[in-house]
Amino acid sequence: MAKSKREEKSVELENQILENYQPKTVEDMQNVLKDIFDPMFEAMLLGWAYPLQENSAYIHLKV
Repeated sequence: MAKSKREEKSVELENQILENYQPKTVEDMQNVLKDIFDPMFEAMLLGWAYPLQENSAYIHLKV
């Protein structure tokens, strides 16, 4: 089975996460993922889209 090529943005994001959080254990990595994704999932469940840029407004989604 051929290994799929990863997107450059994915690799950059991975490197930034590892550099900024420096997880040492699986539990550390789980906490990193919660820290990053919990606010996004909560916003999505409440019907709000996460801003794509720092200064952009939230967009209300129809649920």
